[in-house]
Amino acid sequence: RYVLADDPGSGKTIMSGLYIRELQIRGLLRNCLIVAPGSLVVNWQEELLDKFGLRAEIISRDRVESAPNGEPFTRDDIYIARLDMLKMDEELIRTTCSHTWDLIIVDEAHKMSVSIFGSESKESKRFKLGMEVQKVAVNYLLLTATPHNGKSHEFQQWLRLLDNDR
Repeated sequence: RYVLADDPGSGKTIMSGLYIRELQIRGLLRNCLIVAPGSLVVNWQEELLDKFGLRAEIISRDRVESAPNGEPFTRDDIYIARLDMLKMDEELIRTTCSHTWDLIIVDEAHKMSVSIFGSESKESKRFKLGMEVQKVAVNYLLLTATPHNGKSHEFQQWLRLLDNDR
């Protein structure tokens, strides 16, 4: 369970691709799920193919609806899911979490936030999704350029994505 926090454009996608390939070479990765904002899923797919020769399937609404038994994850492979599509679909979350994933990568992980107002905390749907998928990940990698928004209590809650006992 790691956070890879670096400046925008610093190559977090490339570093993730290197990590995927290393796990594959060591025989430790059969399946991988990448959760990213919708605007980045095609970029992920292209970067993985162009730089590493890795084919990744985008989990689209059409793929989910046409999948036999509602199971869009049909084989050991690399999948890319849109963060907001996934967070809004309880059935898709259940299906996703019915697998053990060798690696789950969350891009723009700072969007999985907890807001604290006084003594009350409010977990976003994205944060709840992050807490669910981390349970079924052997390896869990959070990517962000802005892990800390200057609010220490919210940051400590966000770190629960890595360590649920925080």
